Amino acid sequence: MGGPAGFVSRMNVFTHYQGLLDVFTKCGKDSGFQIPSPVLSLKKLNPPDAIWSELGIVGGMLSLKTDIADGSPNGFAEDWGLPLGELEILISPLEQIRIDDPWNIKRSQIEIAYLFFNLDTGKTELLLALHFDFGVKKDIDEPHDAHPLFHVSLTHKLFQLGAALQQRNVEVKRMEGVPGVRLPTAHMTLPSVLLNVAADHFQPQEFTKFLRHMRAAGEYPTMVNSFFKKRMEKHKTRMRSCAWYADLPAVAAC
Repeated sequence: MGGPAGFVSRMNVFTHYQGLLDVFTKCGKDSGFQIPSPVLSLKKLNPPDAIWSELGIVGGMLSLKTDIADGSPNGFAEDWGLPLGELEILISPLEQIRIDDPWNIKRSQIEIAYLFFNLDTGKTELLLALHFDFGVKKDIDEPHDAHPLFHVSLTHKLFQLGAALQQRNVEVKRMEGVPGVRLPTAHMTLPSVLLNVAADHFQPQEFTKFLRHMRAAGEYPTMVNSFFKKRMEKHKTRMRSCAWYADLPAVAAC
């Protein structure tokens, strides 16, 4: 669906991100994960925020499961020192995107939880939980006090995945002792987080396929933040997560 330069219609936004999820799912399955096909949700917000839409996943999260066993494709038993069981990675996005011209993003919260189901004990344990975040104060267009503009928190107190952990009766003792710190990160929106997970856990050839798809997809929303845009306008490719990985193709193509 066409439009002025830089314009992305509602249908194109939906197709753009749903296509990203579909390719991620296929590459994940080909890497040995069980992944129910995720469906993107895109909901218009109410006034005074009616120019923005909330982007998420139907059901609130994406699930990747794999067996932990000697010789499994992902090698979790050997690499993580875990007994036999099942690993589940949950990814929950919540973003605010302007789907009209200009196509921008002003808020992003992505949570990831690594769950381990122990076959011997029959219990599920939280191995790791991450909360990627960025946002600014509405009145001054600056980050919140003592908050890096883009950051990740290590935490067992998850906002979006908290209910899912309760339903699974997940033990969070491992993460309870982690101090609440915010670590500055790159610009980790949903595409970036998916690429991060693919890089860490997919088979090399499947990661390469997903990386190529992300680059071929071309346009992603830029952050609607005046002071940050001025800093980055001379180096636009820095905000593309693929720029952090090997040249497949050249980074300049990002």
